[in-house]
Amino acid sequence: MALTDQLSYVWWIDRDAIAISKKSDTSSLDDKYTGPPAGKEVTLFITKYDEVFISATTGEGIGIDEEPNIPTEFHRALVDRAIQQGYEMSIGSNPVAVQAIQLFEGKWEKAIKGGRKYAKTNRTGSSSYAIRPVAF
Repeated sequence: MALTDQLSYVWWIDRDAIAISKKSDTSSLDDKYTGPPAGKEVTLFITKYDEVFISATTGEGIGIDEEPNIPTEFHRALVDRAIQQGYEMSIGSNPVAVQAIQLFEGKWEKAIKGGRKYAKTNRTGSSSYAIRPVAF
C-alpha cells in the first residue's frame, strides 16, 4: 500500500491491477477506506513492459510474424545481442569468437545507452506534447 499526500488517497498494485481508495480518520475498519467519488479522473504514469517472445513451454507470446513494442530503432540491438550470445556459446570451438563477442557486446552496450536516453525524453506516444515532471 502506498499513501499519497494529496487528499489522503491510498493505492495498491496487485495481480496486474490498481486499487485506489480514500482513507478516512474513522477507527472502524469497514469505514476506514472508501472508493474515490464517481467521475474522479485518475492519471497514471506507468512503464509498459512487452510480452515475451514465444515460450517453448506455453506457446504464448510474440510470434515470428509480430513486432514487439520496442521502438524500431532498437530492433537491431536485439539482433546484436542474440549474435553475441551465439558466439558466447561457441567460444570453445571458435578462437575468433572472442573478438566477435567484444564487437557485438560493444554494439549492445551502445544501444542500451541510447535506449536509456530515449526512455527519458518524456514522450506521449505520437503526439507532440512533452511531459514535465512536477514535485508536489
